Amino acid sequence: MFHLLVLLIIVTNSFPITELVEGTSTSNLKWEKQDSSPFNQQFSCDNGQLIGPFLGKVEMNIKKTITDLEPHYSLQITIDLLLTEYWSGISNYVNILLDSQTIYSDSSISSSNFNTPSNYCQTNAFFTFVYNQQLITIRQKIINQNISPTLEIQSSFQCTQLSTYTTCEKLLVKNIVITPFLCHFTCLTCNGPDKHHCLTCPQGIIQNGRCNCENGYYSFNYQCIQSCPQYYINQGQECRLNCSLNCQDCQGKQCRNCENGYILYNGSCVNSCPKGSSLQNDICVDYSDQSKFGSEFIGKYFDGLQIDLESQISEFTFTFNPLLSKLTGQIFSTFNNQYLLGGFGVWGDGYFNINYYGLPAHNKIRIYLTAWFIDNWTDEHIIVKLDNQIIYDIPYQSQKAINNLFYQSNNDYIEDIFLNVVHTSSSAQITFQTTLSISAYQASLALSNIYILIDYCDDNCDICINTQCTACKAPYQLIHNVCALCDSTNFRNSDCTCQIGYYDDNINQQCQKCRQECESCLDANICTYCKLGTNLITLPYCMNCNTGFYYDNGMCSKCDPSCLSCFGNGKSQCLSCYNDYVLNNNNECQTCMTNQFIYNNTCQDCQYNCETCNAPQNCLTCTIGRINAPFCICQTGYFESDTKQCQPCNFNCSSCEIQKDNCLICSGNRLNPPLCKCPSDSDQNDSYIWCTDCSIVNLDIKITNNIKKLIIKFGKQIKTINSYCPGLFEESTLHYLGINPICFVNSYSIEILLGQNATIYFGLSIHFKPNIIKLQQCQQSVSQFLNNILNYSTDLEAPLIIFSKNSVELSTCSNNYNPDTIYQIQTYNFGSNQITFIEWKLIRASQQDPKIIQLLDNLTNQFKNYNQTNKFEFLYHKLDMNNEILLELKYQNFLGIQGSSFITIKQLKNKLQLNVQTQKNKYLNSQLIQIFIQVSQCQEVLKNDDKFNISIIIGTLNKQVEVRQGEYYIYYIEPYMLNPGLQQLNIKVFYQENLQIEDNYQILIVNEGPLLQLMTETNYLSFSQKLVIHGEVKNLEQQNPLLKWDCFDITQNAECQTLNQTLLILSDSQNLTLQPYTLNPFTVYKFTASFLDLQQSVSITIVETNVPKIEYESYPKISDGFINYYDQLLFKFKYLEIVQNPDLLLYTGILSNSDLLIKHFRFNYLELQISLWHYFTIDELTNHMTLKINIHNPDYFLPSQVTIPLNINIPPLKCRINLDSQNASTISNFTIKVTNCQDDNIPLQYRLVLYYNDSDLNLDYSINTIQKGIILFDYQYSNIFETKLTGNEIIQLMVQVKDNLNGISNYTTSLNFTYVQGHLAKLNLNSGSITETLIYAASLQFEQISISQEISQILQKQIEYFSSCQCVTQKQLVTLKTLSKNHMSWKHYDIQNELSLQKERLSSIKQLLANQHLIEYYKYEHTLQELKKITLLEETVEIAKYINELYELNRVYQYQTRILIKDQDIQIKRTNNYIIMDSINLIADILLQNQIINGKLLNITTNSFKISTQKTTQKVLEYLISNSLTEPQVIGQEEQLDNKKPELETYSYKMVRYSTNPYNYDSYFTNNYAVQQDYPLYQPEIKYLSNQNLFQNIITAQGIRYNFENQDQNLIVECVAKVKESWSLDSCQTIQENKKIICQCQYISSTTILEAAQKIFDEAVDFFSLQTIHRMLKCQYQSIIFTYIVMIYTILFLWFILYGYKLDQTKNEDNLFHSTKVTPTDWDFATEKHGRIINIGETESEKQLATMDGNVIRRENPKKTIFNSNDSQITSDDKYLKRPSVDYYKKMLATKKSLAIATNICSERIMEENEPQLSPKSRTQNSPSVKIVTSPLSTPRMQYLNCQECLYEQYITQRITFGKAILFYIEINHKVLSLYYLYDKDCSRIYRTIILYVALLGEISILTFFGKIINFNSIIALSLLQTLFGVIYRKLLQVFLRSEKKFINYIGFNLVILSILFFLFMIFGSVAKYQSVLEASLWGVAYISSFILDYIVYTNFQILLCFSIIVKFGNSQTVKKYLKVFLNDKVFIQIFGNA
Repeated sequence: MFHLLVLLIIVTNSFPITELVEGTSTSNLKWEKQDSSPFNQQFSCDNGQLIGPFLGKVEMNIKKTITDLEPHYSLQITIDLLLTEYWSGISNYVNILLDSQTIYSDSSISSSNFNTPSNYCQTNAFFTFVYNQQLITIRQKIINQNISPTLEIQSSFQCTQLSTYTTCEKLLVKNIVITPFLCHFTCLTCNGPDKHHCLTCPQGIIQNGRCNCENGYYSFNYQCIQSCPQYYINQGQECRLNCSLNCQDCQGKQCRNCENGYILYNGSCVNSCPKGSSLQNDICVDYSDQSKFGSEFIGKYFDGLQIDLESQISEFTFTFNPLLSKLTGQIFSTFNNQYLLGGFGVWGDGYFNINYYGLPAHNKIRIYLTAWFIDNWTDEHIIVKLDNQIIYDIPYQSQKAINNLFYQSNNDYIEDIFLNVVHTSSSAQITFQTTLSISAYQASLALSNIYILIDYCDDNCDICINTQCTACKAPYQLIHNVCALCDSTNFRNSDCTCQIGYYDDNINQQCQKCRQECESCLDANICTYCKLGTNLITLPYCMNCNTGFYYDNGMCSKCDPSCLSCFGNGKSQCLSCYNDYVLNNNNECQTCMTNQFIYNNTCQDCQYNCETCNAPQNCLTCTIGRINAPFCICQTGYFESDTKQCQPCNFNCSSCEIQKDNCLICSGNRLNPPLCKCPSDSDQNDSYIWCTDCSIVNLDIKITNNIKKLIIKFGKQIKTINSYCPGLFEESTLHYLGINPICFVNSYSIEILLGQNATIYFGLSIHFKPNIIKLQQCQQSVSQFLNNILNYSTDLEAPLIIFSKNSVELSTCSNNYNPDTIYQIQTYNFGSNQITFIEWKLIRASQQDPKIIQLLDNLTNQFKNYNQTNKFEFLYHKLDMNNEILLELKYQNFLGIQGSSFITIKQLKNKLQLNVQTQKNKYLNSQLIQIFIQVSQCQEVLKNDDKFNISIIIGTLNKQVEVRQGEYYIYYIEPYMLNPGLQQLNIKVFYQENLQIEDNYQILIVNEGPLLQLMTETNYLSFSQKLVIHGEVKNLEQQNPLLKWDCFDITQNAECQTLNQTLLILSDSQNLTLQPYTLNPFTVYKFTASFLDLQQSVSITIVETNVPKIEYESYPKISDGFINYYDQLLFKFKYLEIVQNPDLLLYTGILSNSDLLIKHFRFNYLELQISLWHYFTIDELTNHMTLKINIHNPDYFLPSQVTIPLNINIPPLKCRINLDSQNASTISNFTIKVTNCQDDNIPLQYRLVLYYNDSDLNLDYSINTIQKGIILFDYQYSNIFETKLTGNEIIQLMVQVKDNLNGISNYTTSLNFTYVQGHLAKLNLNSGSITETLIYAASLQFEQISISQEISQILQKQIEYFSSCQCVTQKQLVTLKTLSKNHMSWKHYDIQNELSLQKERLSSIKQLLANQHLIEYYKYEHTLQELKKITLLEETVEIAKYINELYELNRVYQYQTRILIKDQDIQIKRTNNYIIMDSINLIADILLQNQIINGKLLNITTNSFKISTQKTTQKVLEYLISNSLTEPQVIGQEEQLDNKKPELETYSYKMVRYSTNPYNYDSYFTNNYAVQQDYPLYQPEIKYLSNQNLFQNIITAQGIRYNFENQDQNLIVECVAKVKESWSLDSCQTIQENKKIICQCQYISSTTILEAAQKIFDEAVDFFSLQTIHRMLKCQYQSIIFTYIVMIYTILFLWFILYGYKLDQTKNEDNLFHSTKVTPTDWDFATEKHGRIINIGETESEKQLATMDGNVIRRENPKKTIFNSNDSQITSDDKYLKRPSVDYYKKMLATKKSLAIATNICSERIMEENEPQLSPKSRTQNSPSVKIVTSPLSTPRMQYLNCQECLYEQYITQRITFGKAILFYIEINHKVLSLYYLYDKDCSRIYRTIILYVALLGEISILTFFGKIINFNSIIALSLLQTLFGVIYRKLLQVFLRSEKKFINYIGFNLVILSILFFLFMIFGSVAKYQSVLEASLWGVAYISSFILDYIVYTNFQILLCFSIIVKFGNSQTVKKYLKVFLNDKVFIQIFGNA
């Protein structure tokens, strides 16, 4: 019964028809609208989630005819329907029908009732977020027998006006599954599954519901056939499966051994183990057979689509919250050709129950299931219960959810669960539960592949009561209450009967042995059979002979073989004969002839028409040419002649009689027997059985010898038609022609170049589309195609595979990591289909060896396990020494034609291995050939530096080389050096002149095949433009061949017509030219050019207006070979239209593969840099891809377009990484092996990269550059890495696999790594291994150790070695230096040397990249240049990381010295910073070299700096600056903005942000790192690309804004920018917002911030401490210059105090600076009048004038103090009065910021402050006074003073030459300097001297105290401090020293003393803090230099400048006006007079 079930399944099984199933690829849709026009619209949700694909958006009634259904009686249908947008609920409906039978109907549908979230599938940007959607799952089972039913979807599709929007009802369709329930294979139609349910039959009539084929035919697969196919036998006119398909050894109905490629499963052969089983020992073992004691399935659920869904659903009970679960209306869902219990929208909370009752005795329940964790899980659980007890409770494991498998954006995962639980009850309840409590649209659970089994209690017990077995399973028996097997241990059979030769004594468990005469017996005496071999019979005692024997002297001897019984052993001593023999008169047994039969023990002749018979007229077999035994008549097409022979009929007769032309039935379509002529209106052709005319043709269909092309001959000339295959053939035929077949239409035939994976077969019917084929001279189309069957061709060639080697030499090495491998280099006669391997077969062996079987099994498994393979590996195989075997590999093509190849296997004896790698497919003769050769050993018999001599011979080339063992040698063969064909490569290896290894290889060289290319200027063309398509056939000797052109109207799905609606006829030509107004506008045409077997197409869209054309150039040239996955393709487009600004254009692109997977993107300029990895995964790559570029100009309705074909090199696929361990420490050795890589372009190379964590790996993946990883092994040819590893926790290993065309794939694996402290010391470092050195250096960061001399020496030694050996890549060397930086001793010279090296290398990289486009390379070799570019860019990034480390290293020394000390270290540090900045600029230039205009912003980020670069247009640059600097900017020079020039300028943009300021040691930027916090620095640069000029200014009010963080809000900071070569505080405005400092700058330059006054106070706190006293006590002041400067100042101070006091008392100034010489002359004649009135400056002439009134100067004598003279009166002896107002003039001429240099120490306005402000009390009667009185007599004098005595008039009225100007300047300067020292009783010399001395000390103290932080900030602060100090100090002295109260005078005196002491403490305390005497001395020299410059040079220069200004502009009233305000009145009068 089981075998019958298997037979039914195999014969009647039908896979469901599916469409739009989620999780699967979608083929072309074939839906139709109501008018039968196509509706193939697929829809993917706008939210980009993995939802769909859908059919839709459907807004009209649609239908589809289901094909490929086999005869069935019912259909199970499931569909997912999504109602979207707005459904009003008013008179609307949705109906789904199958053959007019309703399977779903709903009406009054309202969006208000929808429960599917609005964001489930975004279909409309507005309504998506307004209205919910409704996802409905439909399930229906209906009665249907139609094999081509029609599925219809109907709806109201109403539209509703909502506010300002109109929306229409739409629906989407997905997950269509139609499962047929099949008829019995004997039926054609039926109403049930059994053979008696037939309704119609494929042949004959139906009887009682059963179908039987006619005689000679057998039922098989709904047909009647004449013979059963392979593996089937005829049983009752039905083809029954004999044993199993693909069975090699059948025993009974069970298969014991399957054919190669198949696996044994339950007596049948399968391709792979079915669900519910697993592979064990190469056999599929069912779950029910995997228990030791036996098992039984009690349930199988949801394990595919081929299930009875209704019955399985009915077994589950679902308890749920209807608001959260079962939202789709069903408890199942569909995904990836799998029904799921629960799932998306179904199971968001609740549980499923399933119950079992009446279970047999068992002790365990096993549960297998697959759980699907979908979408937004957090920490919820999945729970499984058995009989309400929890047996499984596991929370959601987020670490497993690493991929988004389906639906929403969250990651998901799928997990297989196996439970084995003790259970003995006869009933069971199983519960599947989740703790989710959320909408099933947000998170859900699904189950599939649910298998539930029970395991019996032990091996043999059937019923268990407690521990006692009461009944045993058959075939066991309960013996003494114990079940035991009835087997040979008890001499029993399986049914517990005794074995032959034994009997049961009913006492013992064991059977007793019979006596020796018995073969079997009943007891000890009676035999039931006699002993075999004795030939004795006659029971019960066995005394007579057996038949065939005779008694001879007491023994039974054998008769002659011809006798049945005899009386002797002779042939003539027979007594009787066997059947079919006759006993003759001589007692002999004889046989009859083949045409005789036995009758009455005699031989009788058969009838003439019988070959054999058993009666005169009852034939068993017929003679040749006859059929239908026992009648044996002539076969169809023959007649029986008079001679009783079968003769053939005439060709026009299908059957005939008597004569060959006496037809009974006509052949073909001939009519009217017996003549069977063609009708009069048909072609009269006596050579064919078919009559043809215009509507009927007779086809001759054959396949070419290489089975690549199908040729259909019509026998007549046909009219020219379009060669588009889908337009010629029906879909049923296209299905068999493969993927994208190519058709060629000739005059008398149509040739079809079969597509990939074609499935044609002999006997296939070819169906043309109606009304397509027309014969020449005929108006009507051919409607009938006769003989449209593909006929078998006897001349087809057998398929053939050519391997890279015909012989394999097996190595004796046990660790052969590079096994000998043979590759397919060429295949013949397989078409475009895959190879079907049959078996490996041993032909011969020089000696027997059991290992041969293992070798054959392994080779067989290689194509069994992988289904397809293009190589065979001989790994770990050894044969007996010197053994040689010949193997045959059998295979077949898709037509079933077999072929074979032969391989010789030899076993080597030596311990050497020759590894030769060549490209495994063919080489082009124009290609550079590389052959990789390596000789290695598997035993340490040779040294590493031992060398081998290698001889290489190929063709006429011969090469002798010497290589070291283990090293690869690359043998290059230049292009065109070898002739096309199969070349033999011979390689011999010699060691010490002895031949060690010889091997031969085959290399296939081919010419470059012809390549057809079509080029058009644009894909969009106006119908008023001329269309020109250029055709070119490359690689062809024939010049300019003619092409055959076809045109197909894609819009109308018909042949092309002209604008006049006539058929478009295209002639053969090289180029296609169509004149304007030929084609129809708004139509898409497909033009196809054909040449030989080549065909190319181009689509042209005809529009109404002209569209500009696009031209392009690509770098590299895409026609020069293949494009790799990671290649950066650069396209430069030329838009053939005058466009003022390309920024106004819109640029879009479409990248698509052959599977029509489409990726859209936008770009911003006429340059495009694109890489496939941005848009496609490696698995999505196809060999041919297309890039479409659209450029949209706002002036045109349609965009311009150009289509660019891309040939893709698929990188290595399906590689696997095998690790030897998952938990280890640093000292462990790991073996990492990469296997199973699939690629055609070998040899492959492998690179190993280490990552410490996932984030570093993900970063490198995102930027496609190795920036964070450590390259342990650079590209090598070995796929084995033996290395140590390091890290902590989870580390990542990435293996990059590169093929011979430099296509790269990345494969990763993770490792749980625990680092153990101290392992570094145990690491035996191989000094020559860069890998071990990198591991050593990388491990240092995990070791808790400090820098040691030993480690530093080790690292230094390794770096020196690898720097000189040139055995590692530059990137690895720089990586090693970076890792070693913190564990080595550094000096500034070391840092500088390293920086110089890296700068030099960066310059070299920049030059290499700049020159790369100049390098000439062979065709197909541009990928090597791309790889070099990537390598150089990776090295650039690594150098940037190293420079970052050196920058930090250089910075740490900034705390150690004062900045103004110009010692050698500081100079080196400053130089280092400059080198760093230069290097970073080089890195930025390198990045810019490889960027396009408006490409992506590139960044390199380290701890110390971030580099950003981009080439931009003005628009993008404005956006870029806006984003990076937070404010939108207008870019462009001022004149450009004003003139509004239309030309587009392009720019290069660089921005480097340093985390610390690299200018700290710049001579223009003095900053001490020990005191001031180091702030970031921005260094932008924008250049014009046209001329490389700098763009410097931003023309906006805000300028560029830079952001800085200020953590301490108490600090005062200011922005500073570098303008050209100096730093400026004025170029930026400082804005403070909380902790953010904004620098708003107009100038594009380096910008940072600095702290101001705060540091001054910080330094003061540190200064006033006890430490300063200790330092002062230890200081050697005798060696410091400042000591002597202070001493000199103090001595001079004391001298001036004493001498000045004396002068003040005597008022004698004659001896001081000859002051009388510079005093105004008129002052000498000033006289004292009566009443103590003094006339100032009155001359003797004026004295004669009468004095009536005038200005009188009144002076009062204040009290006498030690600081002023006690002059009670001014006597007539005074020759002159001092005029203190001259000091104000001095102040105006020599203004000072420095307090120490202020020449005006008495800046009081004496007349205003002393005289007018004196209080009345101070004016005593005795006080002398001076009044200025006005008198008419004084007017002339005053005028004279106003005009003649003012300084300005003295010099302006004279003609001043340059010489005079110098003299005048000396004169006035002398006056000013002298006046300073003249006597002034209100500002005595003592007072002035004290102020000067204290000011000088104050200046020195400030200089010494704050000199350490002198910078731009501190200069500002010190200027403020000095000014404030001067003002306050003078005021204090005025108050205290000039007070009338002595107490206050003494306070002033003490203040002076304390100030002097305080300043002296600051001076000597600051000096004591200096680090050396040299530093203090240098500061002293700096002060003296400053003093000389300030007092002698700078002050005099100021006076001269002021003098020049007054002389030049003094006559200006405006100048005088402002000078009047600025100057003191006395000074102003002195200069300009009283006027």
